[in-house]
Amino acid sequence: MAITNDKLGRKHSITLGSAIMAVGVIVQTVAKNVGTFMAARFILGFGIPFAIGGASMLIAELVYPKHTSVINGLFNESW
Repeated sequence: MAITNDKLGRKHSITLGSAIMAVGVIVQTVAKNVGTFMAARFILGFGIPFAIGGASMLIAELVYPKHTSVINGLFNESW
């Protein structure tokens, strides 16, 4: 998310998103009914924008300019 990237920085935004997604993965792993599974999917969906927003900008800045379009395309394809 743009606000998180501005306030925390890209690296911390990616870390926050990854931590939220890790919680979602743990909840999804121990889910015993459909409601818990759906809640875990919601948590995962909430964490993804934090990670994607910071990571795509960080990749664009760190990759050699000649390879930026290919690497960003591969990154976007992986999500």
